[in-house]
Amino acid sequence: MRITKIFRKVAANIFLAAAMLITSCATHTDSMTVGRKFNEENIASLIIRYSSDKTIYLLKPDTHDGLFYRILDRQQLCDAASNTQLDRDLAVVVIGYSRDPIIERQIRQGWIGTLANLNYRRVVFLRANDSDPVNTLRVVDDCSVVQLDVPAGQVQLAGIPVSQRVHNVPLPSP
Repeated sequence: MRITKIFRKVAANIFLAAAMLITSCATHTDSMTVGRKFNEENIASLIIRYSSDKTIYLLKPDTHDGLFYRILDRQQLCDAASNTQLDRDLAVVVIGYSRDPIIERQIRQGWIGTLANLNYRRVVFLRANDSDPVNTLRVVDDCSVVQLDVPAGQVQLAGIPVSQRVHNVPLPSP
């Protein structure tokens, strides 16, 4: 009984360390990439326009409901994305202008964690402009995410369950 409690504490600490690793980019591109115009819409497997956790538009794959996009919350988006058989190389998140820098950073970290849980390998954040196509928007951040071994269908917003095994998570370099 006592060993089980110790094991749970160790597993919780491992989970927290893994969650901290996935909520930041594993590698950021150089400063020359940030600010450039995005031109990879055709190879992105997931493109979302984020307004709030309750107002997310899934632009790619196309989810038009008549003339309009369906409005999803974060959990609905995760469910829709985990049920598709797309490659997981590139996810794009379009975010707005009117955000405090600290809040915007928290939003980006949250999406990096969510998309890493969905096994996406690269996440690009773009600055929204109502009328411009995705391929002309400016890059805010472009990063590769740490990959965790998460079986399909076990996606969770708050992170990866303690029961999941973590593989190939590199230690931060000094």
